[in-house]
Amino acid sequence: MNSDPEMFRKIREAGEKAIRLAQDEKTENPPLMTDGVNWADLGVVDVRMCRNEEGHIHWYLEIEEASPDAEVFANYIGEKVQKMVGFFVYVDTAW
Repeated sequence: MNSDPEMFRKIREAGEKAIRLAQDEKTENPPLMTDGVNWADLGVVDVRMCRNEEGHIHWYLEIEEASPDAEVFANYIGEKVQKMVGFFVYVDTAW
């Protein structure tokens, strides 16, 4: 896994696609509706890469307009993004 600028774009696009999927599925997936989410204004606001002291890279996707404790939503997005990009991406939510 590298820190190529293309990877930032790929993760952002996967996050946006996962949000669209969640919006389409929210009525068929009631747990998504239990979290505090402003469905009208959701969006990816940042993609971050972190390299720890051992050289391991971790990716973070920040989504605005969802409660910081919207675990069901964040897990849903994380699972979809992982399937699209092939590795785990942490999902942070914020108002």
